[in-house]
Amino acid sequence: MFIRDSKRSKIQQRVQTTLSGKTWDSKRLETKQSVQKEISDNSETESVLRRSCQYNRSLSG
Repeated sequence: MFIRDSKRSKIQQRVQTTLSGKTWDSKRLETKQSVQKEISDNSETESVLRRSCQYNRSLSG
């Protein structure tokens, strides 16, 4: 019973901070930044792959 009550109060706290917009905005910003980082990492990997493909083609050609 006690555990359930503490869980509920934690959820209520989270909801209240979400309503105030503080944690929600920071969470959203973090997500946005991590997604942008992933995109840039992917494009770097893509260019490396493209270069290695061209290199292999020049060897076999």
